[in-house]
Amino acid sequence: MGGVLSLCCTQDLFKDSPDVWYASQSALEADYAFGAALGEGMFAKVRVVTRRRDGAAFAAKVFKKRAELSDGNELSRAPRADALLREIDALRRVAAPGSACVRLAGVVETPGELLLLTELCGGGDLMRHVEGQRKFTAGDAAAYFSDACAAIARCHAVSVAHRDVKPENMLVAFDGRRRARVRLSDFGSARVFAPGDRYAADAGSPFWSSPEAWALDYDHRGDVYSVGVVLLVLVDGMLGGDEVRALHGAGLAGLVDYRAMFYRDRPPGLSAAPGPLRDLLEGLLAPEAARLSAAAALGSPWLAAAAAVALANPARGVLAQRRAERAARVALVAVADGAARRRVRAELRDAPGLPPGCAALGELAAAADRAREPRLAAALRALHATPDLVLVHRPFALEALATLGPNDRAASALTAAPARRAAAPAPRRAASSQDLARLAGGAGDPGPAAPPAVGRRNAPGADGGRGAISMDGTYSGLVGIFADDGGDLSDASLHGLAAFEERAGDADRVT
Repeated sequence: MGGVLSLCCTQDLFKDSPDVWYASQSALEADYAFGAALGEGMFAKVRVVTRRRDGAAFAAKVFKKRAELSDGNELSRAPRADALLREIDALRRVAAPGSACVRLAGVVETPGELLLLTELCGGGDLMRHVEGQRKFTAGDAAAYFSDACAAIARCHAVSVAHRDVKPENMLVAFDGRRRARVRLSDFGSARVFAPGDRYAADAGSPFWSSPEAWALDYDHRGDVYSVGVVLLVLVDGMLGGDEVRALHGAGLAGLVDYRAMFYRDRPPGLSAAPGPLRDLLEGLLAPEAARLSAAAALGSPWLAAAAAVALANPARGVLAQRRAERAARVALVAVADGAARRRVRAELRDAPGLPPGCAALGELAAAADRAREPRLAAALRALHATPDLVLVHRPFALEALATLGPNDRAASALTAAPARRAAAPAPRRAASSQDLARLAGGAGDPGPAAPPAVGRRNAPGADGGRGAISMDGTYSGLVGIFADDGGDLSDASLHGLAAFEERAGDADRVT
């Protein structure tokens, strides 16, 4: 599958500034040499670039001004101009000497692309770095967690909620003594928050997200829960999908009890042992009202006491789960036709216990069986040795791309915001980098008072009705991707457009 989808275009944010605007790609390449690709996501690609005048190397997050389909069938979506302003504003806010957040070095733009230049972290993402370690210890886990938690503490100190904390967004740099240091990156989902602000948007990855985020009613403390899951995986190994549900349903104690019942051959993990580590994990993974702050978590005595005790390397399990999740989305497009995908989606419609737009790989395969699609079911099960343990986020996100073209009637559906979403504020033009900082500055008006904290009532997946698909049984208010669209690329079949439409302004706040 290939092709280009000219669905939208960013504003020319920097066209009036000679310091950041380049009239052509060739003019940009006269100043910057482009090197290897480092990564690729839904909204941008990341490449190494070198500034020719002084040899300085950066990681360039490259946003195309039109949506494209990559060779790997991933959608590179052109973001909204105000979304870029928010990301740049967040990066500027978290900047400080010694900050554990990735440093923004500059912004440049051409007629076809906008590039965020950040510091180059040579160690790759956290789990790929850990994968290469010959010996992985509790001291290593404590050091990586300390850096990540310090980055979150910095974000919250300047009223930034990251909302997508996971190992893929933790990059490894090396200090002057060649020690690995973690840098929190990818602020594309970040929001500046005011006291009482809560969010109702599907942001981040469900595997690493809090129960409140699954219920689409959460605040900045979801970042702390996510880094708690990262620490749990570092010290105790990769979790399966069923274990994530147990963790959401009854906290760390519930996970330990679940393992004792269903994984009797598994040796006791560090999470089951009383002491400072158990206390730290319980504080990080508590419901919002009782959750530790990131700053308080940095005071845990375990961080100073963690020794060179060998741990099982968790990277293999994390990376296998990551590959299987991505491959499942591609398989749904590559193996099955549109009618088959609609039948599979209909079979998943009533699945309880997971957030909107999420399914276990085993559940996808079972739904394919029920839809009489054995070839698809076999392809899905072949992706992982234990498919029931893999959570697939937005499994049908690529479905729209199978038939979409620049003149397709669905193209206009993708760019039109649903009536129920708040209108986006008009993008503001920046004349220079300094002007951009001024325009994007300010925390905004205070949000509404926080509603009562959502807990783990009736979890997991209480009430098997169509609406009760969040972990604590709370109705999400979204139709989701599992509704039957009757063959049209409707709002329901595109996951409420959340996977394709950049969230505008503060439309994701709970009102």
